Amino acid sequence: MRQRKIRNTITPKHRSRRAVVYVRRATAPHTGHDHANLDDQRAQRQHAYRWGWAPETVQVIDDDIGQGGQAHEHRSGFHRLCGTIALGDVGMVLVFDPSRLSRSAADFARLLALCRQADTLIAADGVLVDGTDPSEDFVGDIHRAIAEFENRQRTARRKRQA
Repeated sequence: MRQRKIRNTITPKHRSRRAVVYVRRATAPHTGHDHANLDDQRAQRQHAYRWGWAPETVQVIDDDIGQGGQAHEHRSGFHRLCGTIALGDVGMVLVFDPSRLSRSAADFARLLALCRQADTLIAADGVLVDGTDPSEDFVGDIHRAIAEFENRQRTARRKRQA
């Protein structure tokens, strides 16, 4: 049943634009020893292929490896992603986990609104979110809340360790 919903949600209009896999790894100390995570993130392109995108229409944006997700100011890949969505060039954004997009609730909300306006789908590890469907807003809100909660947990841990 889930596959049927996915097939009905992804339209030829979505497939006529590119699919973008967004990859981000938190901070420089984490980038050297957790290659599996980066591989898992980049492997999200397999979902795009399975859902009908040709390999040449799937782009990986991995400019933000070594960048935290709390704020977008220093994340050139996030800016590039938002810009291509705003131009209407992206049919789907794929991420391994929603927190890869942002740990800031405000940034996450802006990205969801941008995707909604551009009719761009988001897939997090194969789970599809259609921002134009009001019932899916709830799912996006949950993803945003989880990312914000994880951010608060990390901040609290750092303070305890300091």
